[in-house]
Amino acid sequence: MRSRFSAIAAALLALSCLDGGTAPQGAGPLSFRVVNGNNQSGPAGAELPTALVVQVFSAGVPVPDLVLSYRVSGGGSVFADATSTDAQGKAKNWWTLGTNAAEPQGVEVRAVLASGTKVVAGTFTATALPGPAAQIARSAGD
Repeated sequence: MRSRFSAIAAALLALSCLDGGTAPQGAGPLSFRVVNGNNQSGPAGAELPTALVVQVFSAGVPVPDLVLSYRVSGGGSVFADATSTDAQGKAKNWWTLGTNAAEPQGVEVRAVLASGTKVVAGTFTATALPGPAAQIARSAGD
């Protein structure tokens, strides 16, 4: 019973230390987990079917209200430039691939903590597939 009380007290202490998007002070380093949306493929220029989801923890406790930003490589875009983690420490965003199927596609999820520390919360990759031909024209022959 005492260890259960201690775990609950530690979790409440960690949550009470949150300051509008900062990590709990003294509660331990942040850890990040890519939950969903990595290694997808889809037509170049199309939105991927599965949302990108990351989860943030401090000392094993989910971190709510942490603002995350997104850096896209490969010419694509994300729906929101920044999102906040929910009560379970999860943040979700949608990714549209770039239009060049030959270019590597990626999204890096980032955070800047109140201390000024810059962290990468997760990295997503995807494969842009060539779409159907936009036009077919005969150049020679019958």
